[in-house]
Amino acid sequence: MRRLTITIFMIFVVLLLLCANLLAKQRGIRVKALSVDGSTKEIQLYSSYYALVVGCGSYRNGWPRLPNPVRDAIEVKDALGKLGFEVKFVKNPDGHQLRRALNGLVSTAGRDSRKGIFVFFAGHGHTLTRADGTKLGYIVPVDAPDPEKELTGFMTRAVSMREIEEISTLIKAKHVLMVFDSCFSGAIFRANPRRPSQYIREQVTKPVRAFITAGNKQERVPDVSVFKTSLLQGLMDRYADRNKDGYVTGEELGLYLKEEVVNYTGGTQHPQYGKINNPKLDKGNFVFCLDKGRSRLSSSIEAEKQHLTEERARLDAERKRLADEQRRLEEGRKLAEERRRLARERATLEATRKRLEEEKSQQRQVASLAPHESSSPTTIIYDPRTGLEWHVGPDKNTTWYEAQAWIQKLTVEGGGWRMPAMAELKGLYKKGGGTRNMDSAFKTTGWVVWSGETKGSSSAWHFSFNRGYATWVNCSNSYYRRVFAVRPRR
Repeated sequence: MRRLTITIFMIFVVLLLLCANLLAKQRGIRVKALSVDGSTKEIQLYSSYYALVVGCGSYRNGWPRLPNPVRDAIEVKDALGKLGFEVKFVKNPDGHQLRRALNGLVSTAGRDSRKGIFVFFAGHGHTLTRADGTKLGYIVPVDAPDPEKELTGFMTRAVSMREIEEISTLIKAKHVLMVFDSCFSGAIFRANPRRPSQYIREQVTKPVRAFITAGNKQERVPDVSVFKTSLLQGLMDRYADRNKDGYVTGEELGLYLKEEVVNYTGGTQHPQYGKINNPKLDKGNFVFCLDKGRSRLSSSIEAEKQHLTEERARLDAERKRLADEQRRLEEGRKLAEERRRLARERATLEATRKRLEEEKSQQRQVASLAPHESSSPTTIIYDPRTGLEWHVGPDKNTTWYEAQAWIQKLTVEGGGWRMPAMAELKGLYKKGGGTRNMDSAFKTTGWVVWSGETKGSSSAWHFSFNRGYATWVNCSNSYYRRVFAVRPRR
């Protein structure tokens, strides 16, 4: 009896494995394609999707840091996950880590010829000119130095498009699409000026290596990426699916990005789309299945799905009925709360109005001048907030030594003048005030005012009214620097 039980159990396990294998074969990314005879048939394009998403922002070796590429890459990763992609995310890689991630495509997911491979990189790009005048683009990891200062180190760490081309050809997957939110020369690929077909054709199954860059080598990609936003809108909001068939091909996406980004950047950024210069790898087309491209479920699962849909509809109807009843019961309470809210807003607005009136009154007091203020070179400006009197020095470039000498000789209306402290200068800063971010009573064309505070034996502190902060510089520097005198009111 025991032996019979074991035999039945083993038969059950075998049947279960056979069913699982059959379901696995039915799964995958399937598309409806137009055959050469004009008929439409469903074909299995991929077994699954795989994506490598890289964001570089924390540059540390001469390149400007970028606050948004990592955030952008995370958004792309999340969006691809919703489209059914298995995603590997790499954050701020150095040169070794970036190459390892790219080469990993060859030895892992890229070994499966039935997969669709997608690569997204956000970060700095750069272009070098070769001896024959042709250009070679690079994507830049976070540890790559500035090529203008250390070319060898740059070439050791940055990854060239030639290397990327080689990696793409070593990947066994049928379709590979690489998207770079960077600007550099894309000479390895052939531009594709033709408009994409309105239908997915049967030859879409042929191998392809396609590339999209956010701009060409002469352009700079803004840190707030219009390219990334358009990419996500094209896929997740289906704007790139012009014929509404539920699919977006690489060609459709490339054309959509070119039109949208050029439009939204006023023609300052021109995305580039193209395929590899290889006749054996340029006939197919990468396809995004916006409904995750999964095969239809078995009839039993479809029936269960229909049952769940109907049950969901019943629950939604009941939820709506209860919500309507609750709204009717709570209508009086909500109206009362609205009246209280409006009363609070009214009180807040009244308090804001009074505060603004007080601020306007204070500003009028700060701007008050002596009776002979309009034309006299000895104008004294009184600030009632601090009790200080100010006198604007000569409107010309002035070193700290010249400023100090001018103060020492100043005898306007009784003397007692000195160079201001940094805190006193900071108190004059008013963003948007006058023409120099200070009260319009201070007549000067300079942006920087010396303080009396020194740093070491040859430097002094000053306040930059164009930037709104203090810093120090050599005392002999005079560019756009002015002197103000200050004293307590007499």
